[in-house]
Order: sequence, then C-alpha cells, then structure tokens
Amino acid sequence: MKLRAFTLIELLVVIAIIAILAAILFPVFAQAKMAAKKTSALSNSKQLTLGIMMYSNDSDDLYPMGGGICWYYPLDGGWSWDTQPYIKNLGILRDPSDPLTKFFWQSWYDPAITVNISFASNGLIRWNSDSSQNEHLGLITEIQGHDLHGAITRCSGPPAGYTGDWYGGPSVVNGSDVPHPADTILLAGRYGGVNMFGPADVISNITGYWDTIAPQAIPDATRDGTPYTITIGAGTYTVNQNNRYGAVASVYANKGIFTFADGHAKTMDPASTNPSMQYNVSLDTKNMWDRKRP
Repeated sequence: MKLRAFTLIELLVVIAIIAILAAILFPVFAQAKMAAKKTSALSNSKQLTLGIMMYSNDSDDLYPMGGGICWYYPLDGGWSWDTQPYIKNLGILRDPSDPLTKFFWQSWYDPAITVNISFASNGLIRWNSDSSQNEHLGLITEIQGHDLHGAITRCSGPPAGYTGDWYGGPSVVNGSDVPHPADTILLAGRYGGVNMFGPADVISNITGYWDTIAPQAIPDATRDGTPYTITIGAGTYTVNQNNRYGAVASVYANKGIFTFADGHAKTMDPASTNPSMQYNVSLDTKNMWDRKRP
C-alpha cells in the first residue's frame, strides 16, 4: 500500500488558513480582554462611589476631602483613606488597564504604604467670573482651613488649619449643594495617582506644579488635540495623545470611566463632559465637572 504525504502546496494552504483564522480571532480575543477590563473598572468605580456615598451618609451629607491641610493623607486625611472603612479592598481603587506608573512618585514616599490608585475625584477649581475669584466648583478637592464646614482635619498646627484665601469655598461640599446629581461627575478614571500626597487623588484643573504630583487637567473639547504631556526633570510622561481628554484615562475605545453624584457609572467620551467651558458659571450649562452650573 502506497502512503501519500501532504504536498508542499497543501501544507502552504493549511498554513495560510491558520494564519487567516489567527488574524481574525486575535483581535477578537484582544477586544474581549479589553471589554472584561472595562467591566471590572466600571464595577470598581461604582463600588468606590458607593463607599463615598456611605461615608457621606455618616458625615451629615458631607463629601470627604480630597486631601487635608497638610497634604499628607496618612496624617491629615483624603478620600482614598477616609473611605477605607467602607471599601477595605485595594483592588477597588484600581483599573485593570492602569500601568501603575511610578513616574509621579515623590522621592520621600514610603513604599510600604504608598499605592497607585486609578480613580480621581472631581476637584475642579477655576476662576468664576460670577464671583470674581477662584472657586471650588467640583465635589471633592484639597481642603482649605478658612472653610472647613465641619470637616475634621488631623493636621498638626492651628485648629483652623490653613487660612489662605486663594479660592472660594466650600472646600467640603454638602450633597444638598449638587443640583444635578445625575449629570455631575464624582470620580473619573485617571492614571498616575497615589494614596499619599496633595492633589494625587483629585483632578483639579490646576496644572503646572500640581501636574507633577498627578495629572490635573479636566477634559476640554476646545483644546487643539495635541498630546498632553508632563515633564519632570529629564523624563516626559504622555498622559493622553489627545489633550481634549485632559487627565482622564481614555483607553476604552477613546472613552473614560466616570461615576456621578447619584451613584451611577458609565463610559463616556471625556471631551463630551466639557464641550465648551465658560468661566461665567451661569453660562457653563454643559460642563459636568461644574456642580454649580444652572
């Protein structure tokens, strides 16, 4: 009986078919993996938001502070520390797609207690031409002592804490002061943050020095679309290839993870959250970062 082997042509055809199937299936696998990461990130952000809401319920409807007067969370507090009794899980503070960069880590951070976190609070501070001052228009930002509104600071120093007046308050927001909870951002996915210092757990839109602690720009659809980069020393970090997205991590088909003051979470085009920021709050009707908008 004569045995018949595969011809070279037949082998090449089989290899070509396998290559075609691989080319079809590998992107599908990658999309499925990314979809799973997105689902996990949404779930984590939702649980974080529920933790913040439980904290608020136990604190006379006050949101936690982004960071206390000393800027050092282990001593002075910050939402990523103060909500731990309601969370109790480091994994909830993270997005599976976050590369967990240490680019923004300060040299003095204690590696035993410093961890990367993938979500930042809406801590928008900007000029308000209605009141002719810088003003906190977000939900959770860096506290200032002249405006504690009942929030406890654990910073050593004067009981009133920092009494400067570089922005108007309240620096601690009451839930009743959010007229559009379903359309006001509470948390956003943002890579490069930590649980340790200054504005590292907020997005404030105060760039410059604050950018060197964690990326700070909120989205703005009117920007030119060039990359948003931050340089520290000899190193440069690309936050987003499109600066319209600001600091919001936009890895899910150019969409970011957002949660809102009413507790729901979803993915959105970051630029759509702030299509055209107005410094007159009475005109800033489409800016989801501005809790005071009409």
